[in-house]
Amino acid sequence: MEENALQWNNLLTAADSRALKRLVSYQNSAGELFRTPLGDIITHMVNHGTHHRGQMASLMQQEKITAPSERLYCICAGGPD
Repeated sequence: MEENALQWNNLLTAADSRALKRLVSYQNSAGELFRTPLGDIITHMVNHGTHHRGQMASLMQQEKITAPSERLYCICAGGPD
């Protein structure tokens, strides 16, 4: 996981507007080919992660489990909840 975080950091640090417009070719699970700008793919990944965090929060709430804070200060600096 740390390696993934490092690679994301490197990608985002180096990404200028030209890099974010670069088309990335890929194939979905149905075998369809696509070409999508890198910036759109990054936006989709962030939104998709938000979707899954919402699913987890809902499941935790159903089980009466307190979800961890989503506040940026708490995540980055380990501040109070």
